[in-house]
Amino acid sequence: MDNLQFYLPTSSYGRVVVSLVALTASYLAGLTIYRLFFSPLAGFPGPKIAAATGFYETYYDVVLNGQYVFKIKEMHEKYGPIVRLNPHEISIDDPDYYDEVYVAGSKRRTENYSHFGKGIDFDGKPSDAPLGGMQSFSLVPGSHFLTTEHDRHRQRRKPLEPFFSRSGVSKLEPMVHDLVARLVGRFEALKGTRTVIRVDHAFSAFSGDVVGRVCCEDSSDFLADPNFAPQWYVNA
Repeated sequence: MDNLQFYLPTSSYGRVVVSLVALTASYLAGLTIYRLFFSPLAGFPGPKIAAATGFYETYYDVVLNGQYVFKIKEMHEKYGPIVRLNPHEISIDDPDYYDEVYVAGSKRRTENYSHFGKGIDFDGKPSDAPLGGMQSFSLVPGSHFLTTEHDRHRQRRKPLEPFFSRSGVSKLEPMVHDLVARLVGRFEALKGTRTVIRVDHAFSAFSGDVVGRVCCEDSSDFLADPNFAPQWYVNA
């Protein structure tokens, strides 16, 4: 007993450290048990380590430079059309299930997955730099794009619906056709010249011109650039 006491910290600081370590270990153990056996996703197949911790996904995406998407393919081949990717997400590799997941509000009210907005400034935190004497916000908190609540998202979406209706999209069709023709014309003009074309720059220029004509009064003309405006691609 005396030897045991020799190894235990006697100071208040040491006891606090031991208590914190014990509490942390207990929390992690409890969290792991919950994720593996009691989580709503516990019944889905997949690697247990992926179900227990997000570091499994982080390892493939950070250490192995974005390889998790290929690992997911392997997981589907091993476990089937539905696999658990991490403690909070599953992957469905079944096109017939699309209409069950993405449904209209009349069939089932669904909340937006709030994790999609984490880490990309969609929480609307004020920036440090002042703007016009006021703190600027990168985006309004709970912006339309990632509003979590179904009913509130419906309210925010309603003013924009005419732009995405069949008639609204049809009005843009001639403009898109014109830009497609211009892009094809650029390619045809370079045919036989042995000129190397950066297709990523060309399609980014096309996308930029489409967005510019839809959203901006003073639209861009990236397709007219001899090199397809590479700065648009680099700075995107």
